[in-house]
Amino acid sequence: LTHIGIGTRRASTALATLASALILIYSSVDLHRLAAYHDAITLWEDTAQTQPSDVVAYNNWGLELMAANRVPEAIERYRHALQINPKHGEVHTNLGTALMKIGRLEEAIEQYRQALQLKPDFVPARCNLGLALGKIGKTAEALEQLQIAEHSDPDNAQVHYNLGIGLGQAGRLPEAVQQFQTALRLNSNYTVARAKLGIAFLNLEQPEQAIEQFQEVLQKNPIDYDATFNLALAYAQLNRPDAAQAQALQATQLATAQKQTEIAQEITMWLKEYQAGLNSQNQASRGGPSTLNR
Repeated sequence: LTHIGIGTRRASTALATLASALILIYSSVDLHRLAAYHDAITLWEDTAQTQPSDVVAYNNWGLELMAANRVPEAIERYRHALQINPKHGEVHTNLGTALMKIGRLEEAIEQYRQALQLKPDFVPARCNLGLALGKIGKTAEALEQLQIAEHSDPDNAQVHYNLGIGLGQAGRLPEAVQQFQTALRLNSNYTVARAKLGIAFLNLEQPEQAIEQFQEVLQKNPIDYDATFNLALAYAQLNRPDAAQAQALQATQLATAQKQTEIAQEITMWLKEYQAGLNSQNQASRGGPSTLNR
């Protein structure tokens, strides 16, 4: 059984961190005007064109483009907003988030640092800086930033979740467990934190606790193929092969139904390797030839 690291995609559903919490800047646009537009992108595009010096319009236009997964266009709007006002911490943070989403981590880090120079107590920028530093292997500095965020906002479940991610990346799994548990005490419906808690238990070789967490995740979202596959890993670790194979097959079917072909193939490959290992064990226990010795 290959243990799955805290930060890997195969280990859980997509991260729900402050990195995804883009910052809306409020404006005076009223609901009647909003209703006149087909969508929010069109609204903010029109507002920016009629008010070309409006930072809010360009930021919120970028925000809606991000929601539509049009990241390069969002980056252009954030950069334009910063040309209007280069001292806007929220826009620097949103630009950093967009850059981090497409893997331009060094540029993202620079944007978060600029945001914090302008607003040292701005927790979203602090958390995102820590996460980005962790992604480039600067673990000690990443943890420092995430711990500062925790001290600044100790009642924020996402902050504890992010710190748990950083601690997991550093291999400090018992401490990561504590942070995920704190996040869940603050928000019992924080499903992604529960999934990460299950993964941490899995890496600590505590499959019973992992199973409990993955089952709770699946109660809220029965078609979560990641949690289903992680449940298969936990059953395999617990030496319950029938349950492990059933969950892996279910995960494959769920991923296929959601058109996640590559993920379904990964799970199928794992299942074949797992079954081959079981066959080898059975042959060895009967004194027959093992494929490992051929």
